[in-house]
Amino acid sequence: DHAAGQQVGACQAFERAAASSEEETLKVRALCRVGDTYLEKNDLEKSLESYDKVLKEYPKHHYIESYEKFANFVESFGLDL
Repeated sequence: DHAAGQQVGACQAFERAAASSEEETLKVRALCRVGDTYLEKNDLEKSLESYDKVLKEYPKHHYIESYEKFANFVESFGLDL
């Protein structure tokens, strides 16, 4: 379906942006957007992988509130991270 194809393209674009940028904030934001996009597709496993990558590589970055939103979402379903 067309929408699914656009989401895959968006994830790939965000991943390329994260890989090619030297700016930490851009990398973090791009990786969070990858996680957000997978979350929109209801792909919790890939979404979690992306957010985990952000936490492991940039644990002190101020842009981590996206992970907190995701954690709250997962918790609302009674799942553990």
